[in-house]
Order: sequence, then structure tokens, then C-alpha cells
Amino acid sequence: MEHRRPQPSCRLSETLTGADGTIFALAFSPDGRTLAAAGDDPDHGTITLWDVSDPAHPGTRSGISNSATSSVMSLAFSRDGTMLAAGGDASNGEVGLWRTDGARIGQPIDQPTGTHTWVAFSPDGRTLATGNSRGTVTLWNATDPHHLTRRGSPLTVPGGSLWSVAFSPDGRTLAAAGDTESGTIHLWDVTDPDHPTAIGLPLTVETGFVAVLAFSPDGHTLAATTDDGVATLWDLDVESAISRICAGSSGALGRQQWSRYVPQLSYDPPCASTS
Repeated sequence: MEHRRPQPSCRLSETLTGADGTIFALAFSPDGRTLAAAGDDPDHGTITLWDVSDPAHPGTRSGISNSATSSVMSLAFSRDGTMLAAGGDASNGEVGLWRTDGARIGQPIDQPTGTHTWVAFSPDGRTLATGNSRGTVTLWNATDPHHLTRRGSPLTVPGGSLWSVAFSPDGRTLAAAGDTESGTIHLWDVTDPDHPTAIGLPLTVETGFVAVLAFSPDGHTLAATTDDGVATLWDLDVESAISRICAGSSGALGRQQWSRYVPQLSYDPPCASTS
């Protein structure tokens, strides 16, 4: 079979303009027709929107003036693309909800002063997760975005702050990345968002704190990047992980080893049925 060298990517359009300051956050609407950008805008904290329904000829839409904060750290669209959540900077830690025509929705969510805040909508749009740099994650019932209410008790990332939150594509898992000497990623089962439960032990990244998290479209892989530019992938498919571990440890737990380490149990190696 002939192997062809990948062709270089081509730029769809000229550089997009209209955003002021350093950009910290980008988000596409679910239908791919709108691109939002925001960051460090010392005057207005503006969120810039572009119409990218024709990527070769994008057009600037009316921006959103997020005057309560000078920096926006995180952006997230709701499922229907009509609502945008914006996480604020350290001046007041505010989280705001906006319609894409620039109108504010409901009252802002106050966060502790001196924090940065990150946001993520669940795939069904019914839950908004906010995580701040003090290591606290809160789930909000967004069924009525004009009157957000807390879901369950706040979740915490022990021993460090927090820099990213992400829902799995099926909405059943929430991941949050912490900032410690070695980055940590905590996972919760949020199938019932009013009663989230921790999943296993935290994942650890030895190269530094985790700045960005992303799930693959099938939800089986979690990607994390650290501040030194290293990306790490985790296989979250339990059956796949078991098969891989067993394949790499074939014959490592024979009867002699079993009787030495677990003599109280009858011989029943976990990988016996794995080919």
C-alpha cells in the first residue's frame, strides 16, 4: 500500500481581528457557526464574537462588554449555542451568563475575591460547572439560566488550586485539573449532578501543573497539557486498560507467586481468561 505524506494545512481566512489585549479563552458554538474569544482587556473585558458560518469569509458580530472584570479566563457555550458563560479574573472572580446578542442573563455568580474562575457546560446544557483557583468546583442547575441554583455540595481539589474543568461527551464524568508541584486531575461521576462521587485516585502529571483538559469525542481518552508544553493522554476505557495490563503481564502471577502473596485465597488470577 502506498503511503502518502500528509499535505500541509491551508489557512481558511486571513487573521481575525477585533479582539483587544491578550486572548486567554476561545470557544466554538456547538453548531460551529460562532467563534468567541476573550482575554486580558483592561478597559472592558470584551468578549468578541465572529460569524464563522463561512470560515473563508468570517464576519465580526457584536461584542459582549463584560465590564465587571478586565480579564476573561474561560468561555463555554450552552448546548443550543444561544448562551455563553464567562469565567472572570482575580479582581472579583465573577462568572457571567450572556446571550450572544450581548444581553446579560440573570445575576452574575460571585466567586471569592482574588480568584480566577473556569467554566464548563454539561453536554445536555442542564448543568454549569465553575471551578476557581482556590480548588473549589461548584455545579449549578442551569435549567433556568435566570435563576441558577447549586447542585449538591461543592467539590474540592485538595492541596492546590484549579486551572481547568471539563465534562465528558456523555456528561457522566467531570474532570478538574489542580495546580500542585506535580499536576493532579480529579474525576467525579456526575451522572446524578446533585450527588457527585469521586472516581478512583487522582491522575498525576509529574511535569507540572495541568493548564488544559479535553476529552476525546468518544469519551475514552482524556488529554492534559502542562505549562511546560507536555501533553499526556489517559485511556479511560476500563476494559481496554485491563486487557492492555494483562497482555503486558502475562504469566507474571503464577501459582507460586499467588501462594506467596495471597495465600488466604484460592488461585484465581485476574488475567487468566485474557488471551
